[in-house]
Amino acid sequence: MTRTSDKPHYASLPGEDELVLVTSVLGASASWLAHAFLKEALTAGERAVVFVSFTRDLGFHSECLRKLGIDLTAYGAKGRFTFVDGLSKLFSPSTPGPSSAAAGALSATGGIKGIMNGITQAVRRLTAGSGKPLLILENPEFLSAALESVGVVEMGDMVMELREISYGVIIMVNADSAFLQEPRTRLEIDHTAFVINLSHSAAWTVGLRLLDTGIAKDVSGVIRVTRGVGDTSAEEKEVLYYVGDGAVEVFDRGQVRG
Repeated sequence: MTRTSDKPHYASLPGEDELVLVTSVLGASASWLAHAFLKEALTAGERAVVFVSFTRDLGFHSECLRKLGIDLTAYGAKGRFTFVDGLSKLFSPSTPGPSSAAAGALSATGGIKGIMNGITQAVRRLTAGSGKPLLILENPEFLSAALESVGVVEMGDMVMELREISYGVIIMVNADSAFLQEPRTRLEIDHTAFVINLSHSAAWTVGLRLLDTGIAKDVSGVIRVTRGVGDTSAEEKEVLYYVGDGAVEVFDRGQVRG
């Protein structure tokens, strides 16, 4: 497992066959944490990364990573990184050809099976170069909301199959209380079940939320790390964080920033 004493556990990468779950809420986006994972994985030089996003395009992530000194296009040209667009062309009958950093876009034309095939192809393409890649899924729960034929069973099967062909998996999902507290609709019930099932399979969970006391100008939110299955070394801890322009500060309660 990738862990060092000078590296905060919330940004540590999963070990082989491990799943890390990241939950976030409206107002406490996990995008910065996705970028921290990407930077750690790419600079470590150990294996390739497949990043699948159902909420944001490659341009957004490339710009954010550029501020951290990471050129995704360059890593794509080296066969270390590929981006799969799960949003912009999801309901289009055709998808664009791949670039050095992007493996094209997913289409819902073939249902969940077609989406699964698109992700699998991207993973296997990088597997040929440096062994199984790390897989990051950003907001895959969007599929359950967008496609009537996709429920918690189909989502669970997809995650299981992707874990088998990946070195480790990081899944980032929304965990707003509106979805998880007393779910009534099919969407709410499937969303709640999906998040709960993931938490029961995760080596550890990193939860992002707003301050209980409301918004503060010098604190963006709270990070809570919770141990999961088979990972007794994870330190359960709760800290504060602040997202600035291209930088994130993490600090304990009562500690002075900077």
